[in-house]
Amino acid sequence: MTHPLPASGPANLYHRANTYLYDMPKTKKTKAAPHMTFSIPDDVKRRAQSRRDVNWSAVVSRAIGEHLDALELVEKVLATSRLTRADVDEIAGEIDRAIAKRNRIGR
Repeated sequence: MTHPLPASGPANLYHRANTYLYDMPKTKKTKAAPHMTFSIPDDVKRRAQSRRDVNWSAVVSRAIGEHLDALELVEKVLATSRLTRADVDEIAGEIDRAIAKRNRIGR
Protein backbone atom coordinates (compact mmCIF):
# COMPACT_ATOMS: atom_id res chain seq x y z
CA MET A 1 0.00 0.00 0.00
CA THR A 2 1.38 3.39 -0.96
CA HIS A 3 1.12 6.33 1.39
CA PRO A 4 0.18 9.69 -0.12
CA LEU A 5 2.69 12.47 0.34
CA PRO A 6 1.66 15.50 2.36
CA ALA A 7 0.49 18.49 0.32
CA SER A 8 3.28 20.58 1.77
CA GLY A 9 6.22 20.32 4.09
CA PRO A 10 9.69 18.82 3.90
CA ALA A 11 8.60 15.39 2.64
CA ASN A 12 6.71 16.90 -0.29
CA LEU A 13 9.54 19.29 -1.10
CA TYR A 14 12.05 16.42 -1.09
CA HIS A 15 9.78 14.35 -3.33
CA ARG A 16 9.31 17.21 -5.82
CA ALA A 17 13.06 17.94 -5.89
CA ASN A 18 13.90 14.29 -6.52
CA THR A 19 11.23 14.06 -9.22
CA TYR A 20 12.75 17.09 -10.95
CA LEU A 21 16.36 16.00 -10.52
CA TYR A 22 15.94 12.39 -11.50
CA ASP A 23 13.16 12.57 -14.09
CA MET A 24 15.65 12.62 -16.92
CA PRO A 25 14.86 10.89 -20.20
CA LYS A 26 16.48 7.50 -20.49
CA THR A 27 18.81 7.29 -23.46
CA LYS A 28 20.80 4.45 -24.88
CA LYS A 29 24.48 5.13 -24.30
CA THR A 30 26.50 4.04 -27.29
CA LYS A 31 29.57 6.18 -26.57
CA ALA A 32 30.82 8.51 -23.87
CA ALA A 33 29.07 11.86 -23.70
CA PRO A 34 31.12 14.98 -24.42
CA HIS A 35 32.52 16.82 -21.40
CA MET A 36 32.43 20.50 -20.43
CA THR A 37 34.23 22.10 -17.51
CA PHE A 38 32.72 24.83 -15.31
CA SER A 39 34.00 26.96 -12.47
CA ILE A 40 31.80 27.36 -9.42
CA PRO A 41 32.33 29.15 -6.09
CA ASP A 42 34.00 27.11 -3.33
CA ASP A 43 30.91 27.18 -1.09
CA VAL A 44 28.72 25.82 -3.89
CA LYS A 45 31.22 23.04 -4.55
CA ARG A 46 31.29 22.04 -0.87
CA ARG A 47 27.49 22.00 -0.65
CA ALA A 48 27.16 20.01 -3.88
CA GLN A 49 29.78 17.46 -2.78
CA SER A 50 27.82 16.85 0.40
CA ARG A 51 24.83 15.71 -1.73
CA ARG A 52 26.06 12.42 -3.17
CA ASP A 53 22.46 11.45 -3.94
CA VAL A 54 22.23 14.05 -6.74
CA ASN A 55 23.43 13.50 -10.29
CA TRP A 56 24.90 16.98 -10.79
CA SER A 57 25.80 16.25 -14.39
CA ALA A 58 22.14 15.61 -15.16
CA VAL A 59 21.07 18.76 -13.26
CA VAL A 60 23.54 20.96 -15.18
CA SER A 61 22.68 19.29 -18.48
CA ARG A 62 18.97 19.93 -17.94
CA ALA A 63 19.56 23.55 -16.85
CA ILE A 64 21.71 24.27 -19.91
CA GLY A 65 19.11 22.68 -22.19
CA GLU A 66 16.29 24.74 -20.67
CA HIS A 67 18.34 27.94 -20.94
CA LEU A 68 19.17 27.20 -24.59
CA ASP A 69 15.46 26.58 -25.29
CA ALA A 70 14.63 30.00 -23.81
CA LEU A 71 17.37 31.73 -25.83
CA GLU A 72 16.20 30.06 -29.04
CA LEU A 73 12.63 31.19 -28.36
CA VAL A 74 13.79 34.79 -27.85
CA GLU A 75 15.80 34.63 -31.08
CA LYS A 76 12.77 33.27 -32.93
CA VAL A 77 10.56 36.09 -31.63
CA LEU A 78 13.19 38.73 -32.41
CA ALA A 79 13.63 37.43 -35.95
CA THR A 80 10.04 38.38 -36.78
CA SER A 81 9.84 41.53 -34.62
CA ARG A 82 9.56 44.98 -36.17
CA LEU A 83 10.73 46.76 -33.02
CA THR A 84 13.82 48.91 -33.39
CA ARG A 85 16.56 49.21 -30.78
CA ALA A 86 15.15 52.66 -29.89
CA ASP A 87 11.70 51.10 -29.36
CA VAL A 88 13.16 48.45 -27.05
CA ASP A 89 15.13 51.08 -25.09
CA GLU A 90 11.99 53.21 -24.68
CA ILE A 91 9.90 50.25 -23.46
CA ALA A 92 12.69 49.17 -21.09
CA GLY A 93 12.85 52.72 -19.68
CA GLU A 94 9.10 52.74 -19.09
CA ILE A 95 9.30 49.40 -17.30
CA ASP A 96 12.21 50.61 -15.15
CA ARG A 97 10.32 53.79 -14.19
CA ALA A 98 7.17 51.80 -13.32
CA ILE A 99 9.14 49.39 -11.13
CA ALA A 100 10.96 52.26 -9.43
CA LYS A 101 7.66 54.05 -8.79
CA ARG A 102 6.03 50.90 -7.39
CA ASN A 103 8.98 50.24 -5.09
CA ARG A 104 9.53 53.92 -4.28
CA ILE A 105 13.12 53.81 -5.52
CA GLY A 106 14.93 57.04 -6.28
CA ARG A 107 12.89 59.36 -4.05
